[in-house]
Amino acid sequence: MITVEHLKKSYKTTGTMFGSAKQHVLTDVSFHLRHGECLGIVGESGSGKSTLSRILLGLERYDGGTILIDGMPHNKWVKQNKGKMSVVFQDYRTSVNPNWTIEQIISEPLNMLCQSEGGRKQHAAIIAELMERIQLPRGYLHKHPHELSGGQLQRICIARALTTRPRYLILDEAISSLDVSVQSQILTLLKELQAEYSLTYLFIAHDLQAVTYLCDHLAFLRGGVIIEELDCNHIHSAQNEYVQQLVGSVLPFQSAFGGRSTERELT
Repeated sequence: MITVEHLKKSYKTTGTMFGSAKQHVLTDVSFHLRHGECLGIVGESGSGKSTLSRILLGLERYDGGTILIDGMPHNKWVKQNKGKMSVVFQDYRTSVNPNWTIEQIISEPLNMLCQSEGGRKQHAAIIAELMERIQLPRGYLHKHPHELSGGQLQRICIARALTTRPRYLILDEAISSLDVSVQSQILTLLKELQAEYSLTYLFIAHDLQAVTYLCDHLAFLRGGVIIEELDCNHIHSAQNEYVQQLVGSVLPFQSAFGGRSTERELT
């Protein structure tokens, strides 16, 4: 379980006549993510979604509040659980080395954790299994990123994120750059992988249609604050006025993803 309580994060800015100032990105963020569930963090651009992602991954420090993972302080958990929290980013092209083969890309996290001869043999078995799970031929392992479509390359990024057998997977706008038809395929794949590997997802997005298909719960982030949390099966029971307007301004419709949805994208 991930428990976040009253998380705060700000950045120093310059250029004011009184010297440096602070830009408050996260001012009061609290949520709980239980094992095996998917929590969607929904917010418009600049709401602090990606900052939250980087903090959870241990890439940035936070100023205040607490984060507990499996009952352990965040920093301690990250140090003791290398590879147990992974991420899939939005831009699949820039998140891979264009000069590497697909096999090199997928095996990168494994090589960082273990470089022994026995480990490399085990790596090959893991990679072969994941290629099957993401429904791409093993022959693709010898290709380079430019030879793959966007959807295929994002499947590779998902496989790379799963090589270390993580407990938690952060999906940071992971389907936003894909065509709608490809988004549907990737969301279906993510659902299958979650069930097979007992994964816990944090899905950061601005597309309500996608998050309501994949997630169990939603947390709406605005101005650095979680303003409301909702069960995805009761998304129209929102109490916050902004969230009410967000989900109530459009009619629900049968999703291209084949499940519950709300036709709304934040800008």
